[in-house]
Order: sequence, then structure tokens, then C-alpha cells
Amino acid sequence: SRPPGAGAFGNLVVNWSFEQDLNGWRVLGEADSSREPQGRTSGSCASVRARGPEPGRVGLALPAVVPSVAKGERYVASAWVRSTAPGQRVALRLVGTGPGAESSRAITTTLPGLAWRRVIVDHTVATATDLTLEVTADGVPAGDALLIDEVVVRRG
Repeated sequence: SRPPGAGAFGNLVVNWSFEQDLNGWRVLGEADSSREPQGRTSGSCASVRARGPEPGRVGLALPAVVPSVAKGERYVASAWVRSTAPGQRVALRLVGTGPGAESSRAITTTLPGLAWRRVIVDHTVATATDLTLEVTADGVPAGDALLIDEVVVRRG
């Protein structure tokens, strides 16, 4: 069965579990994205495989995951991540795209093997803006992948 979409459990992310495709998500860095089997608790997850000549930052962004946010509103985001090579530093960010750049981020390090790790960030908006969500890993060598699943953004 298909997992619930946006609004389920207060989640503002429509394509949060990558069961059908990667619609709405944008690739960051020199990388290729795809759906991979063996999601955290479901059939698939997103994979972002680095292809640059040098290790670099790769990931996914969900532009305007929360449009037209008012000053003072608070949002909490989380994602489950792992990588094909253990020890990748992964950042989860909520980024304001309006005037006066603002963002909040949390960082975790991926575990060995098939173990997933959750990363959570909260952000209180300083000025009216749209919020974009980013999940990135730095220094990813060509051929290695960042895997992302069960992305949640809630007003909180």
C-alpha cells in the first residue's frame, strides 16, 4: 500500500518516503539521483550518488517545502540517512529563501553497514520567507551515495 501523502500526521512533505519517484526534489552537487530498494521501513528510499572528479557536497533539496512563512513561526524537520561509506557527515537544513538569508542546520555522521540514523533540526523564522529543506553530505567521493528516507517537516 502507498504511504500517506502530505498532511498525514501533520507532515508538510508530499513525497516524504520516495515510494513512487523523486518528484519535487532537486539534486545538489555533481550527483545522480534515483530510487533504491530497502528504505528504512518501506520499499524504497532516495539515493544521491556522487559523480564529480573530486569529493564534494551532494544531496537533495525540496524548494519551498513551506511557502509564505510568517515571522516567528517554528518548524521542525527530520530525515533518516545512511551512506554507502560509513562516517559521512550529513547536514539537514531549513533555509529561508526570502530577503535576509537565514537557516538552521543539524549534523550527524552515518553509521557502518545498513544502519539508518535520524537527524532533526528546528527553525524559528526571523523574517517572512519560503522555507527550503536540504539534506547534504560533504566530501562524498565519486561512486559513493547518500541515502535519504522518511523526510518530515511539521509546524511546531
